[in-house]
Amino acid sequence: MKCSVGPSWVAFNLIVLLWGRAAGIETCPGGAAFSVPGPVVQLGTNVTVYCTFKKSINGCRTAIYQDSNEIRDCHQYNSSTIYLEIANLQKHKVAFACKTECNSFSRLICGIDIKAGHPPDPPQNLTCTQNGQLGDVTCTWDKGREPYIKTNFHLRMKNKTHDLNGICDDPGSGSVSFHTLNAESVYTVWVTSSNALGSASSPPLNITLNDIVKPHPPVITLFNCASSDCTLYWEAAQNCQLLEVRDQPLSHSTWKHHTLNVTVDRFTLPGLQPFTDYQFQVRCKLSHTKGMWSEWSEPFTNRTPEAVPIKELDIWFVMETPDPNSLTLKLSQSEARGRILGYKVTSPFPCEDKIPVVLPDSQNNLTVTSSHCILTLSACNSRGNSPPTNISIPFQTGFPAPGNVTCMPHSNDSIVVKWRPPVNKDLALRGYVVEWSPTQDKLDLGWTRLPHDKLSTVISAMKPYACYKVTVNALYDEGVGKAGFVHAYVKQLAPTEGPTPSINHKSSTMVTVHWQQLPVKHRKGCISNYNIYLKSLNSAILQVHGPIDASHTNYTINGLKPGATYQAWMTASTAAGEGPKSEFEFTVTPEENPLVLSLTGAALIFFLVWLALLCICCNSAVNQRMTLLCSRFTPQWYMGHVPDPANCKWAQEYAAVKGQMKLVYNLHLSDSLSSCDEPDTLEVEEVSEESDSAPEDLVGDNGTGAPAEEKQAAKPAMLPWCRPEDLAIYKHQLPCTYIQSMSQESDTSVQTPESCNTEITVDYIPSNVLHMGSSEEETCDFFDDFAPSFFGSPFSKPEGTLTLDAVKIDCSSFLD
Repeated sequence: MKCSVGPSWVAFNLIVLLWGRAAGIETCPGGAAFSVPGPVVQLGTNVTVYCTFKKSINGCRTAIYQDSNEIRDCHQYNSSTIYLEIANLQKHKVAFACKTECNSFSRLICGIDIKAGHPPDPPQNLTCTQNGQLGDVTCTWDKGREPYIKTNFHLRMKNKTHDLNGICDDPGSGSVSFHTLNAESVYTVWVTSSNALGSASSPPLNITLNDIVKPHPPVITLFNCASSDCTLYWEAAQNCQLLEVRDQPLSHSTWKHHTLNVTVDRFTLPGLQPFTDYQFQVRCKLSHTKGMWSEWSEPFTNRTPEAVPIKELDIWFVMETPDPNSLTLKLSQSEARGRILGYKVTSPFPCEDKIPVVLPDSQNNLTVTSSHCILTLSACNSRGNSPPTNISIPFQTGFPAPGNVTCMPHSNDSIVVKWRPPVNKDLALRGYVVEWSPTQDKLDLGWTRLPHDKLSTVISAMKPYACYKVTVNALYDEGVGKAGFVHAYVKQLAPTEGPTPSINHKSSTMVTVHWQQLPVKHRKGCISNYNIYLKSLNSAILQVHGPIDASHTNYTINGLKPGATYQAWMTASTAAGEGPKSEFEFTVTPEENPLVLSLTGAALIFFLVWLALLCICCNSAVNQRMTLLCSRFTPQWYMGHVPDPANCKWAQEYAAVKGQMKLVYNLHLSDSLSSCDEPDTLEVEEVSEESDSAPEDLVGDNGTGAPAEEKQAAKPAMLPWCRPEDLAIYKHQLPCTYIQSMSQESDTSVQTPESCNTEITVDYIPSNVLHMGSSEEETCDFFDDFAPSFFGSPFSKPEGTLTLDAVKIDCSSFLD
């Protein structure tokens, strides 16, 4: 907003005359500032602030600033004055400034501060006391609500002859002291409070010095205690007629009061507990009807001596131990009446394990692993032993237990436990035992015994931000009925740390997350549940797994994408909220290809079989057995020895008939043979040397048609090893037609062409078959190349000669 201002001193003087009395005007060399209804207003009042400028500056802009911030919605009152309206002022102090701005240059012309507050309340609770019979009189009062602006308090004390005024120098204290007053006079006292918004007075108070005198507190000088009482000695009081003594054990919050008439300077306090720390205080009063009680003396603390224990030990047991057959007994010191020096243990019914006779004072638990025994225990202090307590082991459990056990915070250091009675009609209920312990230490056990008609109790001295396990036990003559544990706390916060997770097992679609329980210092209460959050690196979808029960330490996440990488974090929660997250990352195992698995498995099996066979073959005895086994499945022509046909008797006789065998073959005859038709061949097969006879049908009848008997009589006798059955076997073992021959006897029975009627005498084996080379070594090379090298050479070189006219070797079978 731009406000042009011209000279208007008449208007300015008029404003001053109109508002000068009602408004606090701040005048300045360049103008003035004031507010209506004034510089001090009540909170919530509507206020108008005015700025007037003396000179007109052409081209300049005027503005009002509130706490250094320019207010844009100011209004033009006239050519020299602008104003700002503020509704419902709620600040206790506000500063306003009037400025001009020319060519980006700001100049302060004037300003005003406005204060807002409340009118004073009437002072309350006016009291006056005299500190001692000769001391000053001090009056105090309550100011009421805070006025937020300067307020004065004026106390007036008046009697028939005097009118005393007192001004409170320290408004915050609300007290005024007077030095000398008339002890017999009656005074009227009141207080007036005032500020810029109003004033108020307290109701009048009439006093005399005898009514308001407060003696100085007594001083305890001596303290003498026995085990159950104490005697206090103090200095003579200041003409006091009444005395009050109070005592309190340091472990309690309530006092026990004793009031007596002061006739002596001592008092004996009865009914105290032995070996207990107490604090004592004393105060006095001038009379029953006059004066005031003095302040309590400084506390005096002392411990009562020990006494012989008069009650049996309060014994309870803990069954939640690592050894299920062990019981840990907790011994309470509440009835010890002194410092426990140790515990005496006897066993009327001997236990299986050795029980110590005396337990040290530092050991208030005893572990018994026997299946059945009876123990007698008593506590010892400097004055004697407690009555014996008998315990039968094991404790009988499983009886009806209380129901609906609940725990709720009761105060900053206590909880209230409630339950319902057990459903039981046949057993007599003797009472209850409420036990509690921190969740991290079961042996740090506390308990209290209650009668059978009690269904609630308050447990005190519990730590904040700690978790406890609480249960209620029903007591019977026959045993105990134990309810389940419930968690309890007096105060808790969200955990200050998250669990530390780890991945212990994973597959292509799932992982199992494991974690440890949080350290006690980071739990800040009872952990109610866990939550796991995860998100794939390739997806923005957040998966939430939870709430997970606080008793679990692992969780399996299913439905994951094979081979994917996930960012995850985990949190723990209490009833107060969720704690910080613990981040971790994991990659799911890629999905395996079934074909790869099959090939890998087959390769592994093949390798194992090959390795087993290799190990077996290294043993000579096993090698021989395997060779024999393999020979049963291998053809005999491959594994056996090929017999030489020249050794057959019929071949030798046939050679004698035809004349001397010659292995020289004229190469020029090959043409005449080649011009003839293919001669008939005679299939000759050789059997092994072990054969007893030759086959009967090995030599044909040459087409003569002679009877079989004649043929058999005409044949020469075979060698013993040329049996027909062996020849038949050998015939089927050759891989091809090994030798085919053509005899002259066959020529006589078959008419040959005329071009072949020339008498041809050939060697035993034609040279165009056996003499493929120029020397005998070439023939040997044929057999060497032919015979395989695996498992030896089953084919041997033929020894001797073969007396046949012509032999044809067909090796086409070998080339198949």
